[in-house]
Amino acid sequence: MRAAAVLLALLAAGCASVEPAAPGVTMVEKPIPVPCVERIPPKPAFALERLSASELEAASDYELVLSLWIERAERIAYEAELEAALVGCAAMSGR
Repeated sequence: MRAAAVLLALLAAGCASVEPAAPGVTMVEKPIPVPCVERIPPKPAFALERLSASELEAASDYELVLSLWIERAERIAYEAELEAALVGCAAMSGR
């Protein structure tokens, strides 16, 4: 009986001296800002920008209209690149 009392006392003392558990690791997901565009498309030299002032004065109406038409096509292509980059950013941000 005495042995049982001593064993019970030791068990009770052991429960009282339990060390608190170490704080656990908690995973927290946090958004990290990243650039949505790897590179900004470089602005090309458009058709009329490639001509000097003297070339513009010497050009015929046909050559000027042709240069304007070429420049319009270049601008449309450049704007398409910019819009594609913006669509990629909007898709990444969830808008």
